[in-house]
Amino acid sequence: MNPHNFVGFADYLAHQLELEAVDAACPGETTASFLSATAPDNGCREYRSVFPLHVKYTATQADYATSYLKSHHHVRLVTVTLGANDGLLLEAACDYEQSCILAGLPAPSNTARS
Repeated sequence: MNPHNFVGFADYLAHQLELEAVDAACPGETTASFLSATAPDNGCREYRSVFPLHVKYTATQADYATSYLKSHHHVRLVTVTLGANDGLLLEAACDYEQSCILAGLPAPSNTARS
C-alpha cells in the first residue's frame, strides 16, 4: 500500500492554502491511542505494523506532533480529528445495543478532555 494513495481533508486544505502537509494520521486511531501506545485502538497499530504511514514515528501520534511542533517553529495550521474510532469501539463493545452505547458515550469525550 502506498500512503500517498490515501489523502484526507487536511491534505486538500494544505494544497488549497499552499501549505506543506505533514500527515501523521493512522487509520483506526482512537483518542486514547493517540495519547498512549498501550490504549485500545481500532486497528492503527496493526496497520502500522504492515503498511507505511505518510510519516514515520515510533511513539504515539501525540508525541510525534509535539516533537514536530517543537522543532518546526513556522507551522501555520494543525488539524486533529479524533472520535469516530472511539465510537466504533464502543458500538462493538456494546454489541450494537443502543442503551449500552448511550451509557458509554461520556467515556470517549472525557478522554479527549484529559
